[in-house]
Amino acid sequence: MQERRAHHERDSMTSIVENTSVQEILPDPSSEQAENKKESGNPRLARNVIFNWAGYFVFFISGFILPRLISEQVGQVSLGIWDFGWSMVAYCAFGTAGVRSAVSTYVARYSASDNWDSLNNIVNSCLAIFLTTMTIAFGAMLIVIKFLPNWFAGSFEGEMTIAQVTLSVLTFGALVEMPMGVFNGVLTGKQRYDLVNMIEGSTHIAHVLISIVLLLLKLPIYWMAVTVVLGQLATAVLKYVFARREVPQLRISARHIHWSTVRFAFGFGMKDILEFSSRIFMHQTHNILIAYFFGAPMLAVFARPMALIQSANRFIMRLAAVFEPASSEAYAHRDYDELRDLLVKGTRYSLFLTFPVVVLLTLFGGTLIEFWMGPEYRKAWLVAVLAIGNLGFLSQRATYHVLLGMAMHGRAAAAMLVGAGASVVLGIVALTYFNANLISFAVAIVVPFSIVNLVFLPIFGSRAVRIRYRDFIWRTLPVPILAVVPFTIILVITAMIWGTMLNFTVFAGLAVSAVVLAVNYWIVAVPLPIKRRVAGIIRLTHLDYLMK
Repeated sequence: MQERRAHHERDSMTSIVENTSVQEILPDPSSEQAENKKESGNPRLARNVIFNWAGYFVFFISGFILPRLISEQVGQVSLGIWDFGWSMVAYCAFGTAGVRSAVSTYVARYSASDNWDSLNNIVNSCLAIFLTTMTIAFGAMLIVIKFLPNWFAGSFEGEMTIAQVTLSVLTFGALVEMPMGVFNGVLTGKQRYDLVNMIEGSTHIAHVLISIVLLLLKLPIYWMAVTVVLGQLATAVLKYVFARREVPQLRISARHIHWSTVRFAFGFGMKDILEFSSRIFMHQTHNILIAYFFGAPMLAVFARPMALIQSANRFIMRLAAVFEPASSEAYAHRDYDELRDLLVKGTRYSLFLTFPVVVLLTLFGGTLIEFWMGPEYRKAWLVAVLAIGNLGFLSQRATYHVLLGMAMHGRAAAAMLVGAGASVVLGIVALTYFNANLISFAVAIVVPFSIVNLVFLPIFGSRAVRIRYRDFIWRTLPVPILAVVPFTIILVITAMIWGTMLNFTVFAGLAVSAVVLAVNYWIVAVPLPIKRRVAGIIRLTHLDYLMK
């Protein structure tokens, strides 16, 4: 579910900023131009961003409520089955990855020029791709479900039937969602993110509320999967209805399917499929390996810190997506000064967001997991290894999106896929020949992927925008590191003196470090227009209070 949601969010963010300069959203705090920039914006853009954030937090909050409830009410094995099911159905998205963004991008372009024939061609041709991949995925998942007892005989501790039924139901929902994704692309192409997020948010809230009741009744986990499918069906129908309302000229017909358009749409997304595959390998294949070698209960333990890291990834992706259309526009004019500025700016802000997350999870990740899920899930060293190992992936999201905007992301995507594939191989070797535990398995899988993201992606990015690698590092790394040093020192002192068990003193240390970080970021990271706007709001609020 996290991979599916993250992919939808990326399509939405790409379309939001399709025709928006990155400086309007995230000016460089050190830029003279930013100081003189007019503080005006597109009201629709602001509204769309607000709705996107609201939709994100609905899923974010439910992601913390349901796992704890599943573990407490129906057991850790059921939670592992739930994680396993979503990891398996994530593979269904292979055929639609990258192609989804073609729908959103070209619906926006063709509707702006009233080119309705081309719009219908791209929508129907992508729908044909999705129906074809849905059929292939259906056959593959039938094989998996049938042979699940043979392949994972001891993984689910007597709950194999529940696992098979849960996987079957989730698969049905994923297959239904695949072809209906074109209507999501139509709505995001028309910049109706308010509708998309209201539809998804309302159906997800209904799913969460019904799931809470089902869990309190201690019903098997597959009933919760049924609520997911019902929500997906309702979401698909509503998106279809509103897509037809937003684009009355939309026609669903086989005569609009053209082989040339199919090839174009598939080619458009092919490079992106490589990067998507690397994320699937890193975040889903490893879950399946853990279920196979350790069983569902240990998968439930491993998946919790990965859920925290994925939440951070989705947050940073909302920043990184801004730089894709901006770099595309700059590259169209061969403006390498602008491209260099975008790469430096995007990487610097990604580091501003990544460093505190990695430091916090490294020092207090086990504490946060225990507070969230209970003491049986506390694996402090596991959280630390996964957090440090994903530092490169999180911090280089903007670099990849700049390359994506320049259509020069092929080598980067291939390198990421090689790194993810190597991590899978090392993980299998560690489990098969060295009887690795969860922590050593985590070390084995993060090393190759970290090397690719920390070394090769910056090289690819700096070469693409024609900046020396040394200059790129010097312009991006020092300020974020210095800004996070006081935050880190306070957390280290807190951990050394009072430990990492959550109590009032530790909580106070966390609060003080957060305040210090906020002050530092206000000084060195927050763009000047945002500072002025916040100051204006404070002045108006204070004046209103005095008048009362």
